[in-house]
Amino acid sequence: MKRQAFGARMLRRRAVLAGASVAALAGCARIPNSSEVHTTPVKGIGLGAQGDTAVAPPDPGATKIDIVRGFLAAHLGVEDGNRTAREYLAESIRKSWKPMTGIEFSETEGLVFQELDGDKVSVTVPVVSKVSPTGARAVNLHAEREKAEFRLVQVNGQWRISETPDALVLGSEDFARLFEPVRVYFVANAGDALVADPRWFLRQSTFASAFNRLALGPPQYLKDAVRSALNEGSVIAPSALSRNEAGDLVVQPPASVLELPHDERALALAQISATLLSLKRVPRVVFMDGREEIALPPDSHPVKASVGHRLYGSGDSGIVSLASDTGGASLVPALASETVRLGRISANGRYASAVSLDRRTLLVTDRSADAHVRRESLAEELCAPSIDQFGYAWTMPSVGAPELIAVSADLSVEVRRLPVPWQPTADIAFTSLSSDGVRLAVVHGSRGAITLSIIGIVREKHGAPLGLAEPLSVSVALETVDGIAWYSEESILLWGTSGESTLPMAISWNMHTGFEQVSELRENTTSVAGSLEARLMFVGSGDGQVVQRKVDSWAHIDVRGRDIALY
Repeated sequence: MKRQAFGARMLRRRAVLAGASVAALAGCARIPNSSEVHTTPVKGIGLGAQGDTAVAPPDPGATKIDIVRGFLAAHLGVEDGNRTAREYLAESIRKSWKPMTGIEFSETEGLVFQELDGDKVSVTVPVVSKVSPTGARAVNLHAEREKAEFRLVQVNGQWRISETPDALVLGSEDFARLFEPVRVYFVANAGDALVADPRWFLRQSTFASAFNRLALGPPQYLKDAVRSALNEGSVIAPSALSRNEAGDLVVQPPASVLELPHDERALALAQISATLLSLKRVPRVVFMDGREEIALPPDSHPVKASVGHRLYGSGDSGIVSLASDTGGASLVPALASETVRLGRISANGRYASAVSLDRRTLLVTDRSADAHVRRESLAEELCAPSIDQFGYAWTMPSVGAPELIAVSADLSVEVRRLPVPWQPTADIAFTSLSSDGVRLAVVHGSRGAITLSIIGIVREKHGAPLGLAEPLSVSVALETVDGIAWYSEESILLWGTSGESTLPMAISWNMHTGFEQVSELRENTTSVAGSLEARLMFVGSGDGQVVQRKVDSWAHIDVRGRDIALY
């Protein structure tokens, strides 16, 4: 039987993708006026954490609309393979229906049922989020009304569904009960970092799904920028996972992992351990080979990236500390006698970059006492640079940017220019590099049509950039953007203006949960720095004044500096 695409655009789509891009669903979205329309909540959708209404099989003599309504209510039985939901299907599709192809979460109320000609029923669903088969989540900024059609046939005098989309529809309240967030960790191709790929998996199969994701390799936005030490096709049996008396998760790695060369095995175990520990219900991971525990020396595998907590800024003495104990001290000897803008220090503290006052010259150096400064003059005004652990400063023209520019602190290394994978018609651009040196966040677009893209940087083994992966892009819930910075391992801080406030606004985009409002800002805000893990937020103004966000107030920092940041 023919399967229909589930969905249609009834509102302008501005989806927030979490973990990977999800294809737009196509179809006719207009509701005919020739038949009766039923608007009703569906019993079973929206049960939330209680889950105290059992899904029910079809009632004898049920109408076509009642059959479709009951079928959607029975979708809640996802944990038993949707056994009851399949009873609403004709025998011809009962086994072939693939509900896990796509899972949509709907508002509790507002489903519209309509009987159509040709023994069909249409359902219009206010979709708030989706989860793909690979665990990527898409969150709509506003509920989108998508339409599906069901064809029915009579079987022994009873209506049954003979055509249905390969998808599930559940209540938005059911999401937290059924799914849990996981960070799947891959190994950076260069350097010593584990890079997170946020996913959502069904709680009943989280461990196996996360392990399989490791073996399948990275998503497109990290392709060739990271890798997995696990062999493709590696699987873990449920019997290989157990709990000890202390509550630790005990893992018996499969032979495909244990038989890897020593260094690769250490990487694979580090990936598995970090991935499983990202689950709140896993306090500790213990690896066993039979009855022998496998030790993981702390210096034998990569570490996860994090946002720093040391505050600094730019000024007449180059890049300066804004900490209370060292406030005003120059942090970069080679720039101590220069007035710079947009100074940045690498996550490992070794390198620094800045731009000249006119923002047309990029300065790159290391932080040793006798270091030289590389100066690259460019025709366009530049956005704030980022500096990675390999000594490459990353920037791009702040208007109409056709390419990313990477400049090494080493004078003998040529400037790398990497074309951006979108149309270079943007009139704003901001960049920020994650502390693992792998994921570059770029904001581009025009007022009211702004996009945030996350791009993996493809590198040689020793860090030289070779190219860019395909971007993971989302629409930004701000009218204008004035800057961005990484806020945590999986979230980005953006600040600018919105139509909902007269003051500047800081929001964050989390790769798991989408956009969240962080704080209203001061009227003269020009820069923001924050760490979600350390619960820190600082705001800078054009005159060099810096304040720290408290619970319901702002506290002034004694030292002045512009273009603030953390390392």
